[in-house]
Amino acid sequence: FFSVLLIAAASATTYGAEPDPAVFFTANWPMSEVATATALEQGLLERLNAATTSIDAALYDFNRPALRDALLAVKGRGVSVRIVTDDEARASSTSKSFYDALAAGGIPIVDDADDTRIMHDKYAIIDGQVVWTGSTNWSDSDVGGNHNNAVAFTSSEVAQIFQHDFDQMFGGQFGGAKTPSSTTTVSYNGGPLEIYFSPQDNALDQVIAEVNAAQTSIDFAIFFFT
Repeated sequence: FFSVLLIAAASATTYGAEPDPAVFFTANWPMSEVATATALEQGLLERLNAATTSIDAALYDFNRPALRDALLAVKGRGVSVRIVTDDEARASSTSKSFYDALAAGGIPIVDDADDTRIMHDKYAIIDGQVVWTGSTNWSDSDVGGNHNNAVAFTSSEVAQIFQHDFDQMFGGQFGGAKTPSSTTTVSYNGGPLEIYFSPQDNALDQVIAEVNAAQTSIDFAIFFFT
């Protein structure tokens, strides 16, 4: 996996109708109803549609029409859009036509070309200022059906850390070929925010350190435990 671990010590601060960082959870609707936009998807669409210069996104499963159309629309009005993904996800029966539509629209896509492991990130960097990340694939099942989360940070410093990871993958460096982040901690809303990527930042060691430092409780939600 090349997923992201974020550990925030700062409490959320409210700006307008959303906290900062903005936190979203999936609606967990029956799959027969997932064609309807959820609050999570609407939050992502608002940020994609507001892009003025660039969107760099690392995607895995991808079959959500509204998100495909949003990327094509912003590309059509001159925003730079770039994608990195996993080769098997890109070729899957559910995602292939969506990735093909982006490519046909002139959006460059780089995959990991590696069948032994997966590029499992799900994040977008928008205008070098906004980072959307979390467990949610850009797919029907993850946006509406499965239990998932998303977090939106507005910070150029956070965006720079993600950008370092994205640029390496877009340049063809995946997995152990990537260099560690130059910094893993930034100040966000008056407190420390730690950001780690696997495998280059030894994210598992950071998880273990947090568990070992626990004083009263540990709560976690997890899918695979491997």
